[in-house]
Amino acid sequence: MQAIETEYLCPTNYQGGRIRATCQAKSITVPWDYALGTDENHRMAACALLTSLGWTGRWAQGGNAAGTGKVFVQIPHRPPIVID
Repeated sequence: MQAIETEYLCPTNYQGGRIRATCQAKSITVPWDYALGTDENHRMAACALLTSLGWTGRWAQGGNAAGTGKVFVQIPHRPPIVID
């Protein structure tokens, strides 16, 4: 199981804003969709990477430790860890 990390890439003189989705197996970059919010743009980039790899399943989204992007992890089909 591999985590997916996404990050925003600022616009340049040649390209608009983009989101890069990366995992150990592959990386893709998709254009920023100004009709969507931040979380939705990161989610769509992760979904594009999942689709290109043929991966399925349930995935959870959270922020990365640096606060510069999002992390997506697959939720396994076993009981979750519960911390009280």
